[in-house]
This record gives sequence, C-alpha cells and structure tokens, in this order.
Amino acid sequence: MSLKNNKLIQATSVVLLSAACFTSSHAADSKITKDKFAFGYQYTVESSGFSGRMEISDKLSAQAIVGVFGDVSNYTLRGRYHLATDQKWDAYAYVSAGLYTWEDDDFAGENEFGVGAGIGMEYDWQNLDAGFPPITWSFELDMNTAEFDNYDYSKFAIGIGAHYRF
Repeated sequence: MSLKNNKLIQATSVVLLSAACFTSSHAADSKITKDKFAFGYQYTVESSGFSGRMEISDKLSAQAIVGVFGDVSNYTLRGRYHLATDQKWDAYAYVSAGLYTWEDDDFAGENEFGVGAGIGMEYDWQNLDAGFPPITWSFELDMNTAEFDNYDYSKFAIGIGAHYRF
C-alpha cells in the first residue's frame, strides 16, 4: 500500500470517527447552546473564506469553510471540541477534512483530499461592552496537509476568524 493511500485511509478514519462522536453526543445530550449558529470569515495562511458553524452540544460544534481566497482553495468540514469555556472565552481543539485545490498561470492545477487539526481560542466581543453585536474573534494554531504533486501544502499555520452569532 502506498503512503498516499495509507494517509487517505487514516484521514477517512478520522472523519468517520468524528461523525460517530457527533451522532452519539447529540443523541445523549440534545441541549443546544444559546447561540446555535454563527457565520463569518476564517483566515489561515494561504487560504481564507466564508465559514458557517453550528453548535451541536455544549462540547461539540461543526464548522464548514468555503475558502476560495488565496493561493490554495479549500472546502472543508471541521469538528470542534470545546476544551474549556469561560464567560469571556472558549478554548477548543478541532479536526478537519475536505477538498483542497490550487492552480496558477503556468499549471492547470490539482485537487486533493486534505486533513488538518488544531487548537484555538475564541473571544466574545460583547465582553468589552454589552452593547456590541454578538461577534466572536478567534485565534488558531493548526496543521493542514494535502498531498499535491506539484505544490507543498503540509504546514503549520496561524489562523484567525470573526463570526456573527445568531
């Protein structure tokens, strides 16, 4: 079995395990947090775009990212596990999987399955002033990889995001 196939099997296992965790958690704890949805913008070095998030329980949320801006485009799903929550901030870890693409003027481009993982911290702007809109700001450290033949996209990166909760 090639290294590429082995990584694909590992990534698929992570996605299936994450889906199983979401399903079992939702069945066991159907309590939804106050702001169930969030929509905003997610930026990671070399790729950024729009993001939608849904709180599944007090500990789990799902996030979809359509990163169409930057050198690399990505269409990914994330599973976020809330490690610690305070009135002002939320620490979380996540795993992600999705389609990554890239192209330039001299090359037609490539599409590859990619995976990632990271940790982050999210801060609620309403802690500064109760009159502010329900917006959060997040800071992340992550590792993403996609096995392109002609482009190196396996790296640690810093990400930021801003989301409006509703």
